[in-house]
Amino acid sequence: MSCKIYIRCGDQDDYHEFDSIQEVAEHLEPLEALPPYTYCQYGLTCDGYTGNNYISAYWGSDVETPIRGLDPNDIRALTRCMRSR
Repeated sequence: MSCKIYIRCGDQDDYHEFDSIQEVAEHLEPLEALPPYTYCQYGLTCDGYTGNNYISAYWGSDVETPIRGLDPNDIRALTRCMRSR
């Protein structure tokens, strides 16, 4: 089974599918969804994406089948990618 990362930035966005954390970073940068990131039950929060307007983020076999959220290692990798940009 091949897993993808699914991201939705806030209430007004649609889900987007990515193969890697690097691709997620490329998507988040123009949205100014920048570190530091804080884990929340269903994804991430950061400046501009808080409360019910968080960033939904998870690994899944498809958009409707989440397998797991991003873990601390994923979040550290995403932070490193964003800071190296």
